[in-house]
Amino acid sequence: MKAISNIKKITSAMKMVATAKMKMDVQRLKRGMHFGLNVVPAIMENDNYLNRKKTTIVPKRTLVVALTGDKGLCGSVNSQVARYTTALIHQDRSRFSLFCIGEKGCQALARKFPD
Repeated sequence: MKAISNIKKITSAMKMVATAKMKMDVQRLKRGMHFGLNVVPAIMENDNYLNRKKTTIVPKRTLVVALTGDKGLCGSVNSQVARYTTALIHQDRSRFSLFCIGEKGCQALARKFPD
């Protein structure tokens, strides 16, 4: 019984350390969030190589790749991917092709888009 109590204490301490690390990481991400949003498009617009390679051709169809998990441990992530994909494709079904990776997403999207 003493060993179980010690394992419980160790697990509790590990959870507290993980929570503290996660809070610090979330704060770091929030502080740097606006940096990437504005810098990457500015670099892409000013790059000489990309500007030479730009085309005016409008694609007829767009490939949507839905990445989900094979197991049910990421239920909210899988359902959010399926929900977002469904909303995007329902705008104009003829403009999109769907490619699904992962069992959970394939199951959810196959019910909505059987073809």
